Amino acid sequence: MTGDLLTALQAADSDEAREWIVIQFSLAGLESPIREAVWIAAIPHWFDQHWLAAVLDQSLEETRPIFERLITLSYIELFPERGYNVHERTRRLLLTHLWQDHPDRYRELTRRAMTYAERQDQTDVAWRIETIYHRLVAEPDSGGSHLVNTGWEWHNRVSA
Repeated sequence: MTGDLLTALQAADSDEAREWIVIQFSLAGLESPIREAVWIAAIPHWFDQHWLAAVLDQSLEETRPIFERLITLSYIELFPERGYNVHERTRRLLLTHLWQDHPDRYRELTRRAMTYAERQDQTDVAWRIETIYHRLVAEPDSGGSHLVNTGWEWHNRVSA
């Protein structure tokens, strides 16, 4: 496998291509549930065990060993006061390839993340923004109006 990795890295024509090769090799070495959790964890800007369980559509108990393994990976970082996140460069590459290779899967996972975010405290600006972000991707037809309505609501609150 090391020889395959070195050969692939030498054949790559850009830094981004090399980074993607390293991510692919890393993912290939993970157990299937952990690999799936990496893709899912890349969807939101941050995640915790509750969010992961919601997007996986599993109970917290079922998700616990997956979550505990996931947060040990080198590209998972502590996200202060929110939980964890996938390192931004890794996240960008995962999302780019998920969108290019499986746009329906991307939208479905984003829809699940949106549903979870919507159930959180929408007076918390971070949750509101995360909800808007996921709605824009999962449901572009309603996402734009949701964004505009939120903007007007915030504008009116400040103006009042």
